[in-house]
Amino acid sequence: MPSSRPARRRVNEQRRQPALTAGQAIEQYRPHLATREEWSGVADFVRAAVRDLDPEGPHRAREWLRTVTALAVWSQREGTPLDREEIFAPDNIRRYAEIGCPELSSPSTATRRAVLRTMGRALTEDAPWPRSTAHAPGR
Repeated sequence: MPSSRPARRRVNEQRRQPALTAGQAIEQYRPHLATREEWSGVADFVRAAVRDLDPEGPHRAREWLRTVTALAVWSQREGTPLDREEIFAPDNIRRYAEIGCPELSSPSTATRRAVLRTMGRALTEDAPWPRSTAHAPGR
């Protein structure tokens, strides 16, 4: 018997046509927490950064896209130039973790900061990171 309730929209529209590869996930990604204007201003930057991190699959690619989008949009609102050395600089990531993601719990903020620091080491050449072996986050 058909339901009399109206069909609900899916929370994540991207799931209707799931990506089969990380590359497809990167190309199909559209954030939910950024405006169209904000996304259009950072989309190429975000996609290039995540592509260069070489995620293992579509799920990891989407996780990293969400994280980098949040940092890039916040950084743009703060007036930070859209440059890897600036966006992924240790001080910018520290400030973002301190004031840029108040919606996250303390443990989630710490995790996001750790992931972004690992990304920053992998994506920058001149940023003043303490010496460490750079590797892609979550590997």
